[in-house]
Amino acid sequence: MDEVLLRAILTLASVVGVCFIALYVVRKYFVQPNKKSLVAMEVVGKLSLTPRNTLYIVKVGTKHLLVGMTPQSLNTLAELQEDELTYLSQEGLTGQTTTTFQDFLQSYLPKK
Repeated sequence: MDEVLLRAILTLASVVGVCFIALYVVRKYFVQPNKKSLVAMEVVGKLSLTPRNTLYIVKVGTKHLLVGMTPQSLNTLAELQEDELTYLSQEGLTGQTTTTFQDFLQSYLPKK
C-alpha cells in the first residue's frame, strides 16, 4: 500500500514539474514582452448610462471615436469632429447638462 501511495505522489510531482517547466519555456521563448503599442490609444472620456452600459470617447491616433459598451458588445457609434469634442468637453462630460448630452447622442443614433 505504501509503495502505491509513494508511486502516485511521485507521478503527481513529476507531472506538476513538467507543467512548470513547460510554462517557463512558453513564457521565455514564445510570449513577447509587452512592448509599447504601435497605435496610440487612450480613453478621453467616459459616461455611465446604466451600471452595465457605458459610453467612451476613445482617441486612436488622430481620430476620436464614440464607443458604446454593453455586457454583450462593443460598438463604434460615431467618429467625432473637433467642434463636437470641444462641445463635449465644455458641457457633455461635466455632468451638469445630461439632457444636452442625450440630445447630442440621439442625433447620432438611427431614427426609429
